[in-house]
Amino acid sequence: MTLCSWRDLALRNGNIDAYGRQRSLFTLSVNQQLGEGWGSLYATGNHTSYWNQSSSQQSLQLGYSNFWRNLSYTLSVNRTLSGQLTGNTEETTADQRETQYALTLSLPLGSNLHAPTLNATGTTDDKGSTGLIGLSGNAGEQNQFNYVVSTSRNTEGNSNFFNGGVGYRSSLAHMGANYSYGQGNRQVSASMDGALVAHRGGITLGQSLGETGGLVRAPGAEGALVTGAPGVQIDRFGYAIVPYLRPYYLNQVDIDPKGSSQDVELLSTRNTTAPRAGALVLLDYETKRGKVTYIRAKRPDGSPLPFAANVYDAQNNAVGVVGQASLVVARDLDLKGMLQVRWGDSQAEHCSIHYSLQPGTSVDSRQLIQGVCQ
Repeated sequence: MTLCSWRDLALRNGNIDAYGRQRSLFTLSVNQQLGEGWGSLYATGNHTSYWNQSSSQQSLQLGYSNFWRNLSYTLSVNRTLSGQLTGNTEETTADQRETQYALTLSLPLGSNLHAPTLNATGTTDDKGSTGLIGLSGNAGEQNQFNYVVSTSRNTEGNSNFFNGGVGYRSSLAHMGANYSYGQGNRQVSASMDGALVAHRGGITLGQSLGETGGLVRAPGAEGALVTGAPGVQIDRFGYAIVPYLRPYYLNQVDIDPKGSSQDVELLSTRNTTAPRAGALVLLDYETKRGKVTYIRAKRPDGSPLPFAANVYDAQNNAVGVVGQASLVVARDLDLKGMLQVRWGDSQAEHCSIHYSLQPGTSVDSRQLIQGVCQ
């Protein structure tokens, strides 16, 4: 319950206890594939109870989904049973039953990642029918930009509606603008929402958490991207907010090092968590900082080193790997020494590189030297 809703309720009838705060939510979902080409069936049941109310709400949704070429479609029926407050905590109205039938169609208008999608939805219930058709899509490297244009018609009031909106998700907030028109009314709005999380490492700003969220901690990995979370990047303190985790499900949160300093290595890029509803979970990622050195090395006969071969220093510590085009990427090396490259267990699958770096270079600078692995 927010401060504004508390104030509005108090001004309306002074009965704060009658506010329908959710007390518990029980959800059961079943999804069954019917075989290749036959689509899938799903069923979802919910039971919701509220504080200071004897009433509750139950819903059951059954649906069938499939594809035809690029077109996806879903048929569903939703049955809801609920009791509503009359303003007194001990009185409720008679049970309200509602059944809704829906057909949803979705067709991407192209094959590239940012192609717009044509959406159409038709619903019908005891009150009438509604039809909606719209176009939506995303843009940007992380899909951080989004847009939607739609028009709909409702038979209940024999009215037409138009809606258009754009949005942008950054690491600090979600911003949007919207225009709508219907029944002779026009509305233009702009919004910005986000979250502020105080924790032992300081304060982190980010997008709204939703019901459940995560706090990424990856020291030194400023600029790294959180995959699957549009616009979310790790800040200069090594933290990021991951919104909308699914409670009681195993969530996988991956970090893409792209955008972070090459002098920082992410020793782990994947974390899994199954948070409770309403929780904010800490997701730790181990990092290692060290100056990067590039060595263009080949075998004595001129052949390249095997891709992804491991690189060790004289103390047998793993310090790097062989990248593309026989480029050795090593971290935190002494000014002079020997590296061993290994791509197998036998001695024939080992070779050594003797190197010498220029002294006096800064921590953030990188060197590219030539070498022979023999």
